[in-house]
Amino acid sequence: MTSLRTGARDSLLLALGALVAAGLGLVSLRLLLTGLSEEDYGHYALFLTAGGLLSVLLDWPVHSVLRLGSEEAEEGGRGGRTLGSVGVVVLGCLALVAPLAWLFRERIDAEIGRPAWSLALLFAALSAGASLGYQLLQPFGKNHLRTLLPVVPRFLFALALVVVTVIGAQRLDFERAAWLATLTIAPVVLLAPLIVRPGPPRTAPSEVGRTLSFGLPLLARNLGVAGVLFVDVLVVRHLLGPVAAGRYDVAYRIGEQVVAFGFVLTFLSGPILARAAARGDRGALERFYRLGAPPLVWLWGLGAALGIVVAEPLLHLLGAKSPGASAAVLQVLLLAVAIRGAAVLEIAVFQAHLLSRWPTLFFFLGFLLNLGLDLALLRAGWGLVGPAWATVAGFALQAVLRAGYIQRGFRVPALAPYLGLLPVAAVLLAVRLGSAPLAGAVWVVAVVLVLGLGRRTRLFSRDARALLAEVSMPARVRAALNWLHAGPSQEANP
Repeated sequence: MTSLRTGARDSLLLALGALVAAGLGLVSLRLLLTGLSEEDYGHYALFLTAGGLLSVLLDWPVHSVLRLGSEEAEEGGRGGRTLGSVGVVVLGCLALVAPLAWLFRERIDAEIGRPAWSLALLFAALSAGASLGYQLLQPFGKNHLRTLLPVVPRFLFALALVVVTVIGAQRLDFERAAWLATLTIAPVVLLAPLIVRPGPPRTAPSEVGRTLSFGLPLLARNLGVAGVLFVDVLVVRHLLGPVAAGRYDVAYRIGEQVVAFGFVLTFLSGPILARAAARGDRGALERFYRLGAPPLVWLWGLGAALGIVVAEPLLHLLGAKSPGASAAVLQVLLLAVAIRGAAVLEIAVFQAHLLSRWPTLFFFLGFLLNLGLDLALLRAGWGLVGPAWATVAGFALQAVLRAGYIQRGFRVPALAPYLGLLPVAAVLLAVRLGSAPLAGAVWVVAVVLVLGLGRRTRLFSRDARALLAEVSMPARVRAALNWLHAGPSQEANP
């Protein structure tokens, strides 16, 4: 219980960082949508896709930081060994990927539709450096900054877009947008080490070996993840053109801003579970799945369901040039967002226990299902919603396999939190069968049922009040949460 209380103290700052990051992401998206033509936005979306795929080849070692850093912190270290050991692997990856990118430069430029392969490589390299810094915060006492630090490049990007389009009164085009998205990452690469102050980086051969042993399977896994994340845009681009790819990407970008909130759960629970795993204590994992995960996923599901109701008005507000087409995609993708919000719970578990091989297989199976359905549904005439449903299927398959693996291996109820997806499915069905008002009515009913029944069952157990007492929050918010957590105690029947 003490470890969970310690993590709870960081929850408000983590949520605040995610909120600000998502808000800045939406501000930037509006500036891009209003400043770029549909064709230029399509090319920009494909540039981010190319940069994202290249970054997969560079940032896979950073996933070792949580466990290796937790062990160094337990030994009284400051992070220099972790930074040096993981950092040298990242630099080695860059030395290998740069020549490969040059060899395939014409293919990369053809996919983007503009000559930008070198800029995409720079984007990937800076993203990997920033990712290493973000990860270093978690095990060395700066976990509360894990979502606040990524706000810096988002703020700089939004500010740069404002300067170019509003103050500078210059026309925004693909080239300017791509350069701004890349260069605004640079300041944060050095910021995290300055905050953590790990001391001089030093390389430990044993830690390099563990980084490779844990990370190499994750390279394959991350390719599967990237496939699931980017395959839709690439398939749409090849079968329907760059404008359609841009319309799909608009919906996907909004979904990604929402998913950022789900990763707060990983950042909050990751250091706790990693330290518990290093001590051989599985109690924290059992308490997390029994006490924390179910209510979080149910509330997450209600939030995703609300997004389905407001999808089209939101796209109008953001200035999307084809809001109807993008809204239909976003409504389906919010079901995938709901699945991913629940699935982030498993990411922390696998990282804490340095498990990567089976999760890699699960991701590839999801990717293959997604790709196969992308092609089948587009050719069957489903339009842009076809890849969205393929994405739902890919993430759903991964979630079932991962949760089943954890439930069997750790003897915790890892499948139970996914019941929180029911409100999302109900609202999506309503909007497909009826209209936005019907979907809104279904959402209201879902809120009443979840909160009402949750207060009378162990879903919102009164045991959570002990955790809430450790979190600084306004008195009215505390009173509301204490009211919500009125269910029977789980301690009597764990």
